[in-house]
Amino acid sequence: MTRRLLAVAMFVSCIATLSASTLSQRRPRADYDDGLSAKERREMRAAEFTANIDSLIGSRDYVFYPITMQNVTRGDTRYVLAYYLFFRMQNDSVAVHLPFEFNNFVIYTENFDSPVEGYAATLNDGLWRVTYSVENEGEKWVVELLVSNVTGQAQLAIATPDATMRYVGTVEPDRSRQPKRKRNSR
Repeated sequence: MTRRLLAVAMFVSCIATLSASTLSQRRPRADYDDGLSAKERREMRAAEFTANIDSLIGSRDYVFYPITMQNVTRGDTRYVLAYYLFFRMQNDSVAVHLPFEFNNFVIYTENFDSPVEGYAATLNDGLWRVTYSVENEGEKWVVELLVSNVTGQAQLAIATPDATMRYVGTVEPDRSRQPKRKRNSR
């Protein structure tokens, strides 16, 4: 009986020693192993976010995804829940697939591509202002995109001869050109 107790005590002691040495060898998470304080890490992430927005606008290669829409002259604000609606800027042309509202009742989708004319982008106090015009079925449309490089909020205004639409959403890299994620197989 004493031998058994001694064997069990030695086994428990070995396990406790191994566990303690394993725990002491664990490293902190990689993003915290950088010697920075929490405040410095937050500032670094904010700077990276700002640089990302600045790079997107500067590249002229991004997609605006709407979250809300409104006919400015006579419409209510409505949520846009369809993931396939977008306004894509690519080099010197746009691809438009956005909902429009007419007379506060009729909602339809505009779907066209157009070259860009008169492109201008300025940055003032953390707010990008991008303006240009496009053509749809012989009509000139004026486009204004405001993007905060602090919060990421983007506001797209499109003035047509018949109405002005305003959308609030985000500007992101083109999702269709990003690699597809593989599902976890179990």
